[in-house]
Amino acid sequence: MVDRQTTSCGLAQNIQTAYTSDGPVTAISPERGRDYMFNCQSGVTGFVVCTGQAGNATLYTWWRR
Repeated sequence: MVDRQTTSCGLAQNIQTAYTSDGPVTAISPERGRDYMFNCQSGVTGFVVCTGQAGNATLYTWWRR
């Protein structure tokens, strides 16, 4: 479940699905039909936080592990 996001729901779900460990994660945006790269980090709070870029916009999403 995605708790908070600036990405589309489809992209956020694809990031979560592609995530296997901390570091770079590439996921496709179903709405735009292109790949985006995110840097994902898990923390001691039990959340995974992923940030990426689309032009000048910072994209982020996070979820509870």
